[in-house]
Amino acid sequence: MLQGVLADNGLDVMKCIGNATDGAANMQGQFNGFSAWLEKSTPNQVHVWCYSHILNLVIIDSNKSPLKAAALFITLNDLANYFKESYKRMNVWVNFVGENNKKRLQSIGNTRWWSKEVALKHIFGSDGMYIDVILVLNSIENSNGFTPEARLKAKTLKNSILDYSTILTAFIYIRIFNIVGPLSKYLKSKGMDLLKCQEMVCVAIKDLKLIQRDMSGVKVMAKRFIDTMSEKLESIETENIDIVIETELPINRSRKRKILSGEKNNDEPIIDPEMKFTVEVHNLILDNTIANMEKKFSKNQILYTDFACLSPVNFEDINKRNFPPNDLVELTNKIKRFDETITRDSLQNKLLSFASNWNELKKSVPESYEVVTFNEIQDGEDVENKTMNKSHCKSCMNCSICCYLVLQKYNLYSNAYSHLTMAYKYLLTLPCTQVACERSFSILKYLKNRLRSTLNESKLEAFMIMSIEKDTLFKINTDEVIDQLKTKSNLLSRELSY
Repeated sequence: MLQGVLADNGLDVMKCIGNATDGAANMQGQFNGFSAWLEKSTPNQVHVWCYSHILNLVIIDSNKSPLKAAALFITLNDLANYFKESYKRMNVWVNFVGENNKKRLQSIGNTRWWSKEVALKHIFGSDGMYIDVILVLNSIENSNGFTPEARLKAKTLKNSILDYSTILTAFIYIRIFNIVGPLSKYLKSKGMDLLKCQEMVCVAIKDLKLIQRDMSGVKVMAKRFIDTMSEKLESIETENIDIVIETELPINRSRKRKILSGEKNNDEPIIDPEMKFTVEVHNLILDNTIANMEKKFSKNQILYTDFACLSPVNFEDINKRNFPPNDLVELTNKIKRFDETITRDSLQNKLLSFASNWNELKKSVPESYEVVTFNEIQDGEDVENKTMNKSHCKSCMNCSICCYLVLQKYNLYSNAYSHLTMAYKYLLTLPCTQVACERSFSILKYLKNRLRSTLNESKLEAFMIMSIEKDTLFKINTDEVIDQLKTKSNLLSRELSY
């Protein structure tokens, strides 16, 4: 099917340089064997595991162990579902917080990558609803208008978020999300390049390592949060409120193992609760997160090292001829099939010359450029209400895109830096994420709704293209469309003429 589509559009599958997938299992049914066919058809192509999917898998894996981490997000999800599954409980919630849509708890789903961060900050954030949740749960617990099961569940959830270990675990993840959150948003945006994504991943790993053993920072954030919430609880003049937020971990009695005669026991259990939490929860969460990021983002590392040489950030080292060993060998082999005259030495010499002139050349890069974006569709929102925004982004003058713009502006790609231009073009062509493709499934969910369930394939495809490519759709002159419709029949001509 893919080969037929490419042939119809005059594209040669042999010239495919890369593909991005979400890392799921191989395709099933009639499409089984697709990956093997693509690898056989274009042996030199580069497979890039979607960066956004990798980051999502890293966060999911870090939530599974230790048990305190899993319990935190299970509690957050149970809180949201506890109110959603009952109109009576939801009425109590609305009476406390009002009908503001922003005052709603977020349920967690594995396919909604942002849900964990939003659910956590909705409760434990600086402007979260921690006090509101406690008061509502306390009201349901002490009300005879609810079933014993509902009252017991409210008490269990309330005690869970009052627990000091839960608060500490929450702020461990808030620190993690403060680092990986901006990276996640960038990986879901447009106009990215593979080198910039890899650089941001490396920066995120470096920042995570800085807090890898900083349990004291978590305790400071937790203490500040507890003091603020306790003051708010004390200021509320309401009867039947006897709520205390825990400020320390409980001391559990640990059983000592009997030492046999002549045995040297060096594996004494940790008795101090804070030290035990630090080792078994804080350190384990950070270690798992960092290890998973380093492991999952390590594919094509040799090629990425060559790409790093193309970044203006490293031009100062290049001017000093501090090239890494075996630099540009892998990149040269990849682009040699597009130009057989390219050699590693010629590419290196062109890069040295370009790097030495970059400080003067970058002055010609436009200070800003216009970007058209659309508001992201959230759950329950009509796709037709998706609005277009135009913004002016300031050029960084320090990235691979700016380098390519300079080469194009001065026609340096023709003779002077033809091989280097090929390298930049190859870099900017490689995919790094497939989030834009995944969004088409979300759009399809809103288009093919209950009232449009009988749409045929051709009309559904037309609606999909118009929704996905709205930037092109808005540029079409509606008067020209009406004039074309008028030529279809006499009836349309009479009705559309004025």
